[in-house]
Amino acid sequence: PASANPETGAAVALAQSKTTARRQTGRSETERGKNMVSNFSGWPQASRDAREGGQALVEYTLLLMFVALVAVTALQTIGVNILGPLTEVATGVGGA
Repeated sequence: PASANPETGAAVALAQSKTTARRQTGRSETERGKNMVSNFSGWPQASRDAREGGQALVEYTLLLMFVALVAVTALQTIGVNILGPLTEVATGVGGA
């Protein structure tokens, strides 16, 4: 019998495991290997995309900080100019 020869038995077991793997994934080992290589070769692009995403985050943060700085400066300037009229209104409401 074929199972009496250890080399033949191992070859049969290997063929059966390949068939089982193909049934489970729907792909042969060659296809899985190509997929793994394509995933690995796509790594530099994924890394570049991540860096660009990080760069965009930094740019948006700087823009938000600039807008906040402008808003605070504008409110301080307006606040000084509007303090007089608001004090008059508060005095008028409190005196009524």
